[in-house]
Amino acid sequence: MACACLGIVALLAAPRAFEQALRADAAGSSLLEVETEGTAVSLRPGTDSEIRVAATGAWSGPRPEVSVGTGDGRVSVRATCRTGCSLQLDIAVPAGLAARVSAGSGAISASGLASPLDLRTGTGTIDVRGAAGPVGLRTGSGTATLADSRSSRVSVETSRGAVRGDFSEPPVALDVVTDTGAVDLSLPAGTEYAVETHSDTAPMISLPVNRTARHAVTVRTGKGGIRIH
Repeated sequence: MACACLGIVALLAAPRAFEQALRADAAGSSLLEVETEGTAVSLRPGTDSEIRVAATGAWSGPRPEVSVGTGDGRVSVRATCRTGCSLQLDIAVPAGLAARVSAGSGAISASGLASPLDLRTGTGTIDVRGAAGPVGLRTGSGTATLADSRSSRVSVETSRGAVRGDFSEPPVALDVVTDTGAVDLSLPAGTEYAVETHSDTAPMISLPVNRTARHAVTVRTGKGGIRIH
């Protein structure tokens, strides 16, 4: 009897698959606002004026909650994933729509977007590839990575996490701050940069530096090395 009861409990606690597809017309909106808890978020270019959200995951406790709404010039996406839950949001973003993501916990990624990005997570990595608009990244615990960046203005801040940046076009203003975490920045050659660094160790800089250059790079770390090349 005891074995049978244990088997029933295990069956009841088995994770159940979760899938949900939502959409909203973003015509007339200027901002996509995403607020999540315990959810990974991935942003990619859309093909029309609609925000399309594909939510996938599994749950064995409270069922995940996902909603999409419009109003005040923005499209709002809300998602909650509590105990015994894993959830991933894949969001197609129409061209020209700025995106602001705030995650209590969960990784955030964005690929191929030309509009402004403001991405923040309390715990989790942030990965941005092929961005062309202004970028702001904040993570409490986790690495922040930019690859093939064409953004002219970039701001990155981590409390505990390394920062890696690879730029295909020279940024006009690049500001990086870490409390604990190394910084590695790869910038296009053939451009002079006004570089300012603050760290507990000597920085490694191997590109042309000119204090009056129009391309400014500022890096501050509490603990962690700095490499700019």
